[in-house]
Amino acid sequence: KTSKLEHKEIYSLKALIAEDNPINQKLLQTTLKGMGIESDVANNGLEAFNKYTMNPDKYDVIFMDVQMPVMDGVEATHEILEYEEEEEIPHTPIIAVTANVLKGDREKFLGAGMDEYISKPISRDALLKILERVAQGEFSKEYDEPKQPPKKEPKASQTIQQTQTTQQTEEPKKILITTSEFLSNYIKNLI
Repeated sequence: KTSKLEHKEIYSLKALIAEDNPINQKLLQTTLKGMGIESDVANNGLEAFNKYTMNPDKYDVIFMDVQMPVMDGVEATHEILEYEEEEEIPHTPIIAVTANVLKGDREKFLGAGMDEYISKPISRDALLKILERVAQGEFSKEYDEPKQPPKKEPKASQTIQQTQTTQQTEEPKKILITTSEFLSNYIKNLI
């Protein structure tokens, strides 16, 4: 597969559904199947991240439930975006799926790196509109060259470990940053 920028037919898309509720999983999977779209299911954000990173070319769109156990949708989105940028692979659109539609939610999800959002219960028409945009490559981003990360203050939930040397040596500084509490605790235990 060369790039996710190419235009596709809706029925040729492959979806990853990150959703912890079995009924919602089945509903979305059945609706997508009715449009000719194959899909895989992940029960939480960590499982979605793992399925995606094992075969990123397999999926054209990820439907990401916002509230899930283990790793929520926003955290999983951050991990996926970081992975895409590090690996310099084409971006796979991430669609936030939420039951709680509050004023400002769309901006919050887009600000978190998600490409669009859809509310539960998911209407077939709303789903079709988003899938048409995905098929046309509207959400595509390419990571052509490594970008300098924006300078920002670390959050309290981030773990930063720097190895500093007092003398000028060949050893570069090592910085580990994560927003995952699980990974943060794991790294602390390793150090």
